[in-house]
This record gives sequence, C-alpha cells and structure tokens, in this order.
Amino acid sequence: MNNSYLTPIELSEHPELAALRILKTSLDVTHLALLATYPESSEGSERCRTEEEAYAIAILYQIDALEAMVNEYVESTRRLAELRNREPSEEDISF
Repeated sequence: MNNSYLTPIELSEHPELAALRILKTSLDVTHLALLATYPESSEGSERCRTEEEAYAIAILYQIDALEAMVNEYVESTRRLAELRNREPSEEDISF
C-alpha cells in the first residue's frame, strides 16, 4: 500500500481500503515500537535473550507477512479497476 491518499472514488468503490490503511498504519507503529524496544532483533540474530524478545521477533515476522498480504490485496483491486475502466480495443471487439 503506497503512501498516497485514497480518493473519494476509490473509497466509494472499495470502502475496505480505509480500514486496510488504518491497519497498515497500526502495523507500522507496532513494528517501530518493537524495534525500538528490541533493537537487536532487527539484526537477524537467532539467539533470543528473553521470552518477550522471542515473541517480539515472531510478531515482527507476522507483521511483515500481513503487510505483504495487504499490499497484494490493494494492488489486485487497483489492477481490477484498471481493467474495468479501460476502453475496449479493436482486439476486444468480436465480429
């Protein structure tokens, strides 16, 4: 999901994008907070010092996976809208 604002047309056609934008922002804040609390977790060290750090690392992995799914969903809605809005070409016209 890019950082541009959603247009009123996008929101009217896909209201779920507003909720997904809020989710993405929440995931970004959580990601930054966990990295600030456990800065060594971003170094990819396999050794966890505490149980809390192990959970933090697991949550960071899940955040990455969920953000990827959200981005793929948003991209698929964008591609579908482009397909619906394009003008038919001569190749699309059957005789």
